[in-house]
Amino acid sequence: MVVPYKILAPVKDRKKEYRFTAPVAHLLALVSDQERRVILETKIYCRSLIRYIPWFRTSKGGGAITFANRRWRSITYTENFFSNDLSRFGEKAYGNDTMAWLHLSAHEVGHIKHGFKYGSLLIYLIAFIFQYIRFGHGAAPLEIEADQGSNTLMRWHNYLKINSLGDIVSLLQSDQQDEVIIAVLDTWWEAFQCDLNSQA
Repeated sequence: MVVPYKILAPVKDRKKEYRFTAPVAHLLALVSDQERRVILETKIYCRSLIRYIPWFRTSKGGGAITFANRRWRSITYTENFFSNDLSRFGEKAYGNDTMAWLHLSAHEVGHIKHGFKYGSLLIYLIAFIFQYIRFGHGAAPLEIEADQGSNTLMRWHNYLKINSLGDIVSLLQSDQQDEVIIAVLDTWWEAFQCDLNSQA
């Protein structure tokens, strides 16, 4: 099992439990409009015999599922996100694919808001199940709302690339201190927001 480089950090004394690193949590907070502290406290797991959901097939790219209420939250990813084994997962082995991790995570942390909204995990799950039955997974309003985070991430990423301002992946993988990385992210985010405002 591969722990994604500079994306996750193991939780001390908790086997196979992880949390997002501070720079990644900060980035996800920017694109999802979710509180950074809440993202930092979110527990991250790899799917296993005990944590057997999500049911997404790794051959199709896998995925993740978020459970949340007002007191706790967790995200469980399929095994291919913790592996570089091309013989097993082919091009879907995302163990060190930083952008794949960021794109999916920007969507998943959007569901944390839904956990706060519904309060109870049971009501949270019922709301999702109802929408999946009525609209289908991709067209469910809660899924579309969560997509705002991943969509914003990609627009920001493309803005930086087009304007030759920097690269998010290279920055996160650099050896700079967390505080420096976060400061650079803030500078890039401010430039992106100013560009959006100028187009409004």
